[in-house]
Amino acid sequence: MRKPDTITYWLGDRLPTRFALGLALQQAAFLGELLVIPSLFARSANIGHVQFLDIAAATLIVSAVALILQAWNRFGIGSGYFYPLQATTAVLPALLLAAQSGGWPRPMA
Repeated sequence: MRKPDTITYWLGDRLPTRFALGLALQQAAFLGELLVIPSLFARSANIGHVQFLDIAAATLIVSAVALILQAWNRFGIGSGYFYPLQATTAVLPALLLAAQSGGWPRPMA
């Protein structure tokens, strides 16, 4: 397939470092903004600060792993494109149901 004249970077082109860093900063800001979802869950489930930090960290780690797999495009996983993934409000009902059904594990003393 021929590259259109209006496209600056095509498939397989390596972005300049400044653009790649800009995309990384954009992704970090995007994920930071969406940390409100674990915060809403923590407030609704009445869990403590430490448990909230655990949930927020797990959310960021899973988002990072999913983004890497999506962009890597190996072994039939991912598309090879930069496609940010994050928690959305669609997960709140499932999280709240799980918290009400089984509760949140208490930290060991």
